[in-house]
Amino acid sequence: MEIKKNLYYALVAQIIMLVVSCSTNLILPKFVSTESFSYWQLFIFYITYIPCLALGLNDGVYLRYGGKHESELDCKSIKSQYIVGMIYQIILAIIVGGVLISLAEDNKRKIIMVLVIGYYIVYTGHNFLGYIFQAINKTYVYSKSIIIDRTIFFTAQIILIVLGIKNITFFSDFYIVSLSCAWLFLIISIYPYFKNTPINLMLGLSEAIKSMKIGISLMFANVC
Repeated sequence: MEIKKNLYYALVAQIIMLVVSCSTNLILPKFVSTESFSYWQLFIFYITYIPCLALGLNDGVYLRYGGKHESELDCKSIKSQYIVGMIYQIILAIIVGGVLISLAEDNKRKIIMVLVIGYYIVYTGHNFLGYIFQAINKTYVYSKSIIIDRTIFFTAQIILIVLGIKNITFFSDFYIVSLSCAWLFLIISIYPYFKNTPINLMLGLSEAIKSMKIGISLMFANVC
């Protein structure tokens, strides 16, 4: 039953992603100017690679806990890693973002950099929790979050086009907002596991380092 549920939601998520991808790549270029679409492509390019700043933390967690039953999860370790990971990634995002923004040649590029950093924080938060659900064979929860993400963005994209809004920044904004909604869904879904679990920052730091050592090779492999 669990396998059927996972497959069903995974299939639905993939179909929706395909529809949204076709809409973004075939319709959006005809609606906005060439310059605007080039900034959109720049945004997509950067958000493809900036998750590397996580240094393999999420990948490591997935490898360490993959195949475990939910009853076997060390929720204290996972929750502590999550908090430590978000703290260091926010600090890193501010530092890297400050450098990238200072090097940007014009205001449009500066705005893109700000949006990229915002996306990075949301993405890594969502990705960490998504990997936990995939690791314990509850991939349907992760798939639901993808459905929420892509459905909201697709709806926003259609509304912006109908309203005649051609500023690509609005499309990037909703790209982040839609993923934020998916992240919120995963936070609510993980809450029962984390509800009565204390946070130990020292434990989280040591476990996060261990996860990064394991996951960084997979991260580089994915980039390649």
